[in-house]
Amino acid sequence: MADKFSKVFKALSDDTRLEIVRDLLRGHEGVCPEIQKKIAKSQPTLSHHMGKLVDAEVLIESKKGVNCYYKVNTKFLNSIGINVKKLVE
Repeated sequence: MADKFSKVFKALSDDTRLEIVRDLLRGHEGVCPEIQKKIAKSQPTLSHHMGKLVDAEVLIESKKGVNCYYKVNTKFLNSIGINVKKLVE
């Protein structure tokens, strides 16, 4: 369990990743090109950050056709004591 906490907090300690999570919490689900426009990072950089967030279970990734959609794993974050509502305040 400690490893899960470490992964989550490391993932959320990066400003870009926190910005991605906050943006998704406001919109509930996003596709990579839309997220990339909002955070103004290159595609490889965005992929790196998204991978870290998915690996830490902060985001849930689903594929529909050729697109990857992402949403915040609020159930998991709440279960480990992170109030996601506070992340967007």
